[in-house]
Amino acid sequence: MRKGTAANIAIGLMVLGWLASFWGLFSQLGDPDPRVPRAVIEAENRTYFTLFLGGVASIVVAMWLAGFGYSEAKVRALTVAAFTVIPIVAIGVWVAIGY
Repeated sequence: MRKGTAANIAIGLMVLGWLASFWGLFSQLGDPDPRVPRAVIEAENRTYFTLFLGGVASIVVAMWLAGFGYSEAKVRALTVAAFTVIPIVAIGVWVAIGY
């Protein structure tokens, strides 16, 4: 695979990874309707947890591809790194502060 192509794929995977992980994470917030059967709730929880894990895996693969393509596509690789690392640090600081 060409390094420029790897950097382009990394950008797409990074965007899709963040969307999938936020969707999977925020779908778990709130209380379910008490009339919904327990089996349906558990199935949805597994589905959204799998979506979350898929998003995280996509972000990890995007970082690997950005590192692979760095020598040829520095700006794209650094963009992926910035849009991956900065939100993770921001979320960590937000959790550490206690909000």
